[in-house]
Amino acid sequence: KVRNDPPAIKKLRPTIHLDLSAIAKGYGVDAISELLREHGIQHSLVEIGGEVRAIGSKHGTPWTIGIERPEPLQSGIYAKVQLHNQSLATSGNYRNYFEKDGVRYSHTIDPQTGAPVTHSLASVSVVAESCMDADAWATALMVVGLDRGKSLAEQRGLSAYFITHAANGEYSDATTSTAQGLFASASNEQPVRPSSRWGTAFSTFLLALGVFAVATLGLAIGVILANRELKGTCGGASGLKDDEGRPICEMCSIPPDQCDRFREEASTSGAKK
Repeated sequence: KVRNDPPAIKKLRPTIHLDLSAIAKGYGVDAISELLREHGIQHSLVEIGGEVRAIGSKHGTPWTIGIERPEPLQSGIYAKVQLHNQSLATSGNYRNYFEKDGVRYSHTIDPQTGAPVTHSLASVSVVAESCMDADAWATALMVVGLDRGKSLAEQRGLSAYFITHAANGEYSDATTSTAQGLFASASNEQPVRPSSRWGTAFSTFLLALGVFAVATLGLAIGVILANRELKGTCGGASGLKDDEGRPICEMCSIPPDQCDRFREEASTSGAKK
């Protein structure tokens, strides 16, 4: 239910959820970018959920945006594009998916079948003036796949960049005629594997072990240079003294024969009590 004054939207069914992905992110980018322009901001880069609008330049040079490598377990830059008063939106199926019985299903639904798409197209990026338009077209081209998508993009004069993922794990890309030279390869960018819990814990253990080793080595060097014997910590025995008024803790630095005598005296004294 929509109310105009004051503006409000009310759900008549509490179980209904509003998903603001799709083209809402692109619209949000456009709205924020226009707001910045109205306030006199001549150079800006606005990004929401991977959808970008670049206004002006970055210190006199075009804004350079990276196209992510479409792999679920890795991150890295596959290609890059320079933008000047343009928008970029990317749609893909490599982040949002679910698996059942060993089969991976995309979150992208084909409206004609009502089922997840099954083609090899992994990512589509579209450059346009409006980020909302780029967002909408990227999603639509992702649904129809490479062949139909590239044909449709050519008919509409879209600057589109397609990345496919073959069954053998290899990637290939394709662009529309209006996007020739717009997207550049970034094959020199190495993917970065996210650290696992085990890797993080093991790294922490090695770091702690290294600090302990350095501290122990430093203590040993200090003792050697000072030419004195190494004493242990007193702990709870720091306040105890023997019959001669010496702290019991000093027994750590007393020759072994005296330590034996001290233990015998302590045992005899305890038996008398």
